[in-house]
Amino acid sequence: MKKIILTLFVFIYTSTMAESINNVTLKYHKNYDYYTMKISGKINVPMQVFLDIDGDENTGYSEGTVRGAERLIEIYDFNSKNNQVYSYSGNGSSWNWDEAYQIPKDELWKGNNSIYLDLSRWSFGTNQDLDNKHFKYRVIIWNHSWTNIIASYPTNGKMKTYENNNNSNNNSLAPYSSNKFKDVLKLTKLQYPESATAVNYGQFKEFSSDYFYLSDGYMVFDIDQSKFDGYIKRVELRHGPADYSTWKVSTHNTKSISAIVNLPGSNDTPLNEYTWLQIHDKGKYNKPLIRLVWRSNRAGHNDYLWAALKTDNLGKHTQWIPLMSRTDSDVSAEIIVDNNQLTVKLNGKSIDRLDKRDISYWNDNHHNYFKAGVYISSTSNERSANWDIDKKNRNVQVKFKALKFK
Repeated sequence: MKKIILTLFVFIYTSTMAESINNVTLKYHKNYDYYTMKISGKINVPMQVFLDIDGDENTGYSEGTVRGAERLIEIYDFNSKNNQVYSYSGNGSSWNWDEAYQIPKDELWKGNNSIYLDLSRWSFGTNQDLDNKHFKYRVIIWNHSWTNIIASYPTNGKMKTYENNNNSNNNSLAPYSSNKFKDVLKLTKLQYPESATAVNYGQFKEFSSDYFYLSDGYMVFDIDQSKFDGYIKRVELRHGPADYSTWKVSTHNTKSISAIVNLPGSNDTPLNEYTWLQIHDKGKYNKPLIRLVWRSNRAGHNDYLWAALKTDNLGKHTQWIPLMSRTDSDVSAEIIVDNNQLTVKLNGKSIDRLDKRDISYWNDNHHNYFKAGVYISSTSNERSANWDIDKKNRNVQVKFKALKFK
């Protein structure tokens, strides 16, 4: 079926409205051979995505800021059967597109300040694997009557180049391949999707996956709930082995966990809360003494980092202590325990209410260990945090530039 529209020059219009696209990222899912495009910002539909699938501006459709596009994706709304992928059949400047693929509902969804779009082989019109794929793209957001462009990406008026190859593939590199993480991974196991062991202690040598991989020097913990039938609660490293690594807060041998981490915020994840560092109890109580947490909104603080500290021996009561506003920059964090005292430092500075704080109430019945990664609170008594979010939208990436235990 041919799609022919005569309005060609709208692509050179500029946006004067409040909507904006802050960023577009692409993640390749190697095990399933598809991409997820995440479009972040104050955005809505209708939307167009132009794909130059061969990287050649001399083939495909070219007009205004769109150059060499062989595929056009049009999104009308999140439930429409009219959401389509089109294949270009014109002469380079004519607006002639053939219907190629109707986009299923489960390949398009909206998060908090983000739109997610899966790009399968059908989007590229190929029977070949999408690994090692190089292409260009441009995203355009329209007003509801399709008469004016209100946002576009990239903002420089060009097509954005994406390269996916064996050296840069986001989820093909094992974190163990980086020397700075080897010592940590020798002493930890990986838990996913709940408390089950995905990788046992010291077995990380060649392991990478969609949920745990090395990217741009960061060890990435990636929860992508949309592609998992069950519920994902965590992607976390647990310090161990448990039979000799646990310790009591009364220890005179200083125990600490330190990290440099990049934490996503409200424009990056639809979640309301996630935990990224914690001290947990292995004993009969099975409670975390302290969690370092990001919250989208709590007690008048938006996009903020908090400490959730248990204040009694049974772990029934929690004190929430504000730490700092989350930033897009990396943050350094350290949790230190020594002789019944707890200290938390962010960017080298001790937190007032967590500077040699007395935790002697957390008595010797508690056998503790460190955890790092991402945990989304989802137990029955914590459901108010994230449970109202549609299951498939519970997505988040936490990236560690450095991690050490002592």
